[in-house]
Amino acid sequence: MDRGLQTTGDANTLSKRRGEQEWTVAIDLKLTLDDKLGAKQKSDALQKLQAESHGKPVSLVVQVSDKQKTDGAVSRYLIKDGQLTPLSQPHTKDPSGLIGELVRYAGSSQPSKRLGLVVFSHGFGVHGLGTNLGPVSLDSLAQDMHSALSKLHRQKVDLLAFDGCSMAQADTLAKVSPIAKHVVASAEFMPCASTDTCGLNEPSWMSKLLQHPHMSAGQLADSAVETERREFDRVGGGEAVTTLAHFDLQHYPKFAHALDRFANELSSSLKVPGNKQAMLKLVQTTPEYERFYFLDLPYPAPKDLDSFATQIANAIKDGSIADRSGKLAMSAHALLQAEKAITPLYFGGHQNTAQDQFGVPKSLHVRARVPYDRLGGLSISLPDDDQLADAKKEKETPQQLIAKETTIPSWKHFLDRLHK
Repeated sequence: MDRGLQTTGDANTLSKRRGEQEWTVAIDLKLTLDDKLGAKQKSDALQKLQAESHGKPVSLVVQVSDKQKTDGAVSRYLIKDGQLTPLSQPHTKDPSGLIGELVRYAGSSQPSKRLGLVVFSHGFGVHGLGTNLGPVSLDSLAQDMHSALSKLHRQKVDLLAFDGCSMAQADTLAKVSPIAKHVVASAEFMPCASTDTCGLNEPSWMSKLLQHPHMSAGQLADSAVETERREFDRVGGGEAVTTLAHFDLQHYPKFAHALDRFANELSSSLKVPGNKQAMLKLVQTTPEYERFYFLDLPYPAPKDLDSFATQIANAIKDGSIADRSGKLAMSAHALLQAEKAITPLYFGGHQNTAQDQFGVPKSLHVRARVPYDRLGGLSISLPDDDQLADAKKEKETPQQLIAKETTIPSWKHFLDRLHK
């Protein structure tokens, strides 16, 4: 059951009488290969919310490919108060600029108490978004969002949802924490349903918002996670999102401090004889978020941060890692608490079928299944022997690989020393 979504008739009536707009949600469906990932199906389903939107203080501004054009043109429409209204086309075709322009347009044309953004795209964590219009780095996304928000006299969107693979990475949170209060993202691949619609179920999620328009940003983020949890329970891991998390970025500064402290203590502990070998073994056994190895994807799989910190703490307890001062153990526990605080809701589905979430037999996978229900939902780069061997085949040194796979200075320093 969704938490805290009940609203009173009096509150709804008062809001309507005052003419207050509770939410504007910008939904970008333009960035994907529409015939492959189901942007059109999502758009069609969102348009069916037209009647449900009547009398509700919510505006949905949707951006899609204009199928009537062959030059990559974009069309927009507004779902509000029982109406479906075509909107003017944006002029820019730059993918990151399109996202920022959509936020600016939605926020200025539909002013509201809260502003949300949903981005449907390919996702590569620290490497940013992949679109059929070109790549979008996390830096360019943050810069364009900052520019758009400054024009709206806002510092941050209330909610940023990544409807794409592998975006729940520590580096992602570091880049978007200045422009978003809450984030919804998955550390895993987004599956495709039998209807050829991939990723989040935005129509069902937005329907919940229309039913409860006074939701806070945190409640709306929780609602996204609960929507996918219910879908997983209904159809299983073959078609539903396998893992999804809500990150409350008001806690990001404490999390960043805890991560830096943990990384620094790990680096210091490498000076103790035997610790380096013990840590390398733990890297090997830390669960990674599964990848299609047989598709030869260009990026190594990140691993679960919660699991690694837990294994470090347990290794100190059993004597596998020496920690005479106790500082490493304290930093591991502090990080686990900080990650718990920044992740108020996490869903990880338990898969026990003969196929994975893409309908691919397990026998095709190189590595073991991932226990999603026991993970923390936030990934980080932890190159293991196989990933380093793959990099060596590409004539990359460990340091070159690490430089590409993390942007967090303290974590990069630890990995550099670990693989020196």
